[in-house]
Amino acid sequence: MNYQEALAYLYSLSDFERGGPYTRNPEENLPREAWLLEHLGNPQQDYSSTLIAGTKGKGSTAALIEQVLRQAGLRTGLYTQPDLHTFRERIRVNGRLISESEAAELLTEIRAVIEHIQEQGTFGPFITYEVATTLALLYFSRQRIDHAVLEVGLGGRLDATNVTQPLVSVITSISYDHMQILGNTLTQIATEKAGIIKPHGIVVSSAQSPEALLAIAAICRERQAQLVRTGPAEFDAAQAEVEAGKLPALSYSYRLEKRSGEGQYFTVWTPERTYRGLTIPLAGQYQLENATAALATLDMLRKQGIKWDEAALRAGFLAA
Repeated sequence: MNYQEALAYLYSLSDFERGGPYTRNPEENLPREAWLLEHLGNPQQDYSSTLIAGTKGKGSTAALIEQVLRQAGLRTGLYTQPDLHTFRERIRVNGRLISESEAAELLTEIRAVIEHIQEQGTFGPFITYEVATTLALLYFSRQRIDHAVLEVGLGGRLDATNVTQPLVSVITSISYDHMQILGNTLTQIATEKAGIIKPHGIVVSSAQSPEALLAIAAICRERQAQLVRTGPAEFDAAQAEVEAGKLPALSYSYRLEKRSGEGQYFTVWTPERTYRGLTIPLAGQYQLENATAALATLDMLRKQGIKWDEAALRAGFLAA
């Protein structure tokens, strides 16, 4: 297939992002995605990753993390959605969009595997998002990246990206979204998004409502995962612990110092040190929350061997 044919094939599949029907058994999502990746050699196992769920701030947090790691000299993959101008925006290596020829070649390969799988009739049809996720994971492997930053498309627990084994899971601010699929309450929605938390893993959570925080803490306790919380410097850490069901958590806090035409200047306090004079060109208080979640995530990655320094942090934040 050429690129236009490959794109036509991709969008011929059911696409809930574009208002298509979502009528399949959702419990088959992960087994179907895992089976496809297994037939492609499990490319997602060739590099480490960070997985980001949430309602708001996923894209900004992902971009901040990727920029810092790239500034530190790592070869990075970034998978986000939706796209604004071209499908290729979703998949980047070191900031470069996947090319039309690369996308066409890999989608041709993936299509052949899907058609072979579906002849066996084990699972129902794939959707656009699952094939796009497979394309990203396979492309990152072929590009020999060091680390992938992956944005969840919908929910978390049953999302195609959740076949990965991330070093750190991140949950940005949770509010009401996709209620027909994820549930009618913040507790239900947060429980679905917290499905990306891995047993004995690490999860970084942005400031949350009490209902969402308790749901995240419950999953952490059940899976014996480490919770890392972020929030403004004014938040009451003792009260936050009570809200989280007295689950011990590391805390990262921030305070805005000033705003100017160049961006926002802020300070972040971590369990080990203080970062003063950090700058992001992004406007809005919520971007400080995203940047603090990114810093907490980077700290957790560094504890697991992903190296970066303060110069990379400052340069990456400025470039976001």
